[in-house]
Amino acid sequence: MKKSVDFAVVGSGIAGLRMALELIKLGSVLVLTKGKVIEGSTYHAQGGVAVVFSELDRPKYHFADTINAGDGLCNPEAVWEMVKDGPKRIEELIDWGVRFDTDGAGYNLTKEGAHRVSRVLHSGGDATGANIETVLATKIRNSAIELLEDAYTYSLIEKAGRVLGVRAVSGGELIDVFAKGVFIATGGVGQVYLNTTNPPVSTGDGIYFSFLAGADVMDMEFVQFHPTSLAADIFPRFLISEAVRGEGAVLTDHKGNAFMEKYHPLKDLAPRNIVSIAIFNEMRKQDISNVLLDISPIGIERFEERFPTITSRLKNLGIDLSTMKIPVVPAAHYFMGGIRIAANGKTSLKGLYASGETTSSGLHGANRLASNSLLESLVFAKRAADNARHLRKTPVKEIPLPDAKGREIGNAKEIISLIRSEMEKNAGIERTGDGLRKNTELFRDLWVEYGGVTDLKLENVILKSFIVNGFLISHTALERTESRGAHFRADYPFTNNRTWKHHIVLNKNLFKWIR
Repeated sequence: MKKSVDFAVVGSGIAGLRMALELIKLGSVLVLTKGKVIEGSTYHAQGGVAVVFSELDRPKYHFADTINAGDGLCNPEAVWEMVKDGPKRIEELIDWGVRFDTDGAGYNLTKEGAHRVSRVLHSGGDATGANIETVLATKIRNSAIELLEDAYTYSLIEKAGRVLGVRAVSGGELIDVFAKGVFIATGGVGQVYLNTTNPPVSTGDGIYFSFLAGADVMDMEFVQFHPTSLAADIFPRFLISEAVRGEGAVLTDHKGNAFMEKYHPLKDLAPRNIVSIAIFNEMRKQDISNVLLDISPIGIERFEERFPTITSRLKNLGIDLSTMKIPVVPAAHYFMGGIRIAANGKTSLKGLYASGETTSSGLHGANRLASNSLLESLVFAKRAADNARHLRKTPVKEIPLPDAKGREIGNAKEIISLIRSEMEKNAGIERTGDGLRKNTELFRDLWVEYGGVTDLKLENVILKSFIVNGFLISHTALERTESRGAHFRADYPFTNNRTWKHHIVLNKNLFKWIR
């Protein structure tokens, strides 16, 4: 089946929907999403949106806090565009119906780790992402935008360095969508790890098929581990928002000893990489499987009022909040790497644009500042769509394509499980050269065996995405012989600005075995 539209958007989180709402002003738009609209990371985002929305705050403060958290690798241009345009994008959401929490004197702004002032907006306490996603999805459904759910993108259609469309699968049928411009917003790669807060759809597909089409990727070694996911036998891990510590909760060991003061002057509000490493160290040193988040400084009534989603989930899981202790462990949470984009959303391929967690503009540097991700998606989605204006007179070009049927990978689920375990063990919070080298060799072998499989079954696509993303993360982590931001090498525990104060950019042409 073939289809032609002006613009194809892959992904239905905050970045994809915001791009679609802007692109519809320029022509016809088709949004393809692997599952349902509400299944992505945006809908599950608890923390809020960091934005300059107070008389006590300034864009230069937000800029500086973001730069500091990024540990020397932030792209100042991208950071400035976000903090400058951010308030306008939030005002749009308010106009469209998103209701952010107020406290009687104005918007209720809270403080999170590494922010110098309270600048994080929330909606419905800890339901910020769900409320934003619901409003955007409603606008999409009430517009002329075509939405195709349960349609996973298999590959990009590319010829001579220009992207002409996407190949997708819906209901077992292959659909070739030709477009003037393709916009990728497929989210992060958290599911490549065994322990992650990311929903099942976060499998790195957009990075995978864009890389295979020839797009540059950048900063693939920087995976942010959230310090506080619930230590319970549930997958994906349930996130205990950083805002809980922002409200006063304290990390302790099982004896009730607070330990963050040993690691950073900001204690429990230190940058996420510092807190995750601290928890990892305490767990290893004391031979314990988790630490505790003491919510007694908040109080049970305030906790239940401020965090209704977390409260409900914990009670459903049988967690007794009267103890004031929540068992927590770090888990893979956010990806600073991805498809390399300029500040206007352009990738290295003509006709291909991207926004959101699937991208790397250098905005986050080596470590994301808490609650910057939703704002980044809004700002750069708008900029990417604005940049598409020059495509209005470009004709949609259709080309003949080969059939995509091939042999099935019978043991795909077993290999996916192996990859996730090896990524957790060798490319997780603490890394070493030996473990990373083992990963790169494993993924090369797996690609030689399975990279050529063209069967359209979803688990085969996910497997190949995991092989490529796992390799790219492990390869760049092996190459960066230092510790910086979210990347910690036990065999190179110090930051090396002389050698490594730069980004690692990769293209498939660097690897002869990836074709």
